[in-house]
Amino acid sequence: MIGFIAMTLLAALALPAHAQSYPSKSIRIVVPFTPGGGSDIVTRVIGPKLVDAWGQQVVVDNRAGAGGTIGAAIVSGATPDGHTLLITSSAFAGAASLYPKLPYDTIKDFAPIALVASTALILVVAPSTGPRTVSELVALARQKPGQINYASAGIGSGTHYAGELFKLAGGIDVVHVPYRGVPEALTDTLTGRTHYYLSPILSTLPLLRDGRLLALGVSTREYARRTRAIDPHRDRDPKKSVRGSRSKGGIGNRDRV
Repeated sequence: MIGFIAMTLLAALALPAHAQSYPSKSIRIVVPFTPGGGSDIVTRVIGPKLVDAWGQQVVVDNRAGAGGTIGAAIVSGATPDGHTLLITSSAFAGAASLYPKLPYDTIKDFAPIALVASTALILVVAPSTGPRTVSELVALARQKPGQINYASAGIGSGTHYAGELFKLAGGIDVVHVPYRGVPEALTDTLTGRTHYYLSPILSTLPLLRDGRLLALGVSTREYARRTRAIDPHRDRDPKKSVRGSRSKGGIGNRDRV
């Protein structure tokens, strides 16, 4: 990841002479999701670092809706001078297949700058839901086909893709309930209105630490090793494992060409 970022920065420094004075004014970073989600948290962490590096104000602008396409459309229509940026997730890549009439071209209208971060997803349930392992959750869904639901941060979001992948890997018939963003999905999972949620780790950790949510699994082995107490979508008994459902959410940055 570090090598990728370094190469991108070098390419930026090699731009024509006008780029040497960049940035010449404040930077606007559009986050196409609601506050409190993974992309928003990462943007607000790196924002002060960018202020220190550039000596210019960095404004975070949350423009949620339509699977991130509203925010992307705003950036695509901005002056192409590099002062309006877009923090994206995997939703950006999938938008073209879900929304055939996008007001922008995903490839031609944006220039990639850097992979800012990547994050695991945690499979969480409310304690009152019942299951304490992935196997128990899958068993419950198989006992009640069409009656168990899962939350996502919206149609076309990374959590939506992860939820569908888990559904296929587990061979279960569950109902997708899309929300406007991560906080809303977490809220209804907390109350039990939705049965489970594959949530970005950054948004979920505080709720896990105080016991308001239970973690049944992590979407990648590397994060499972770091947390130690959580297995990546598999139980101790290999016969009860749910395989083929690993997923990692990538958070990147794209600039208006």
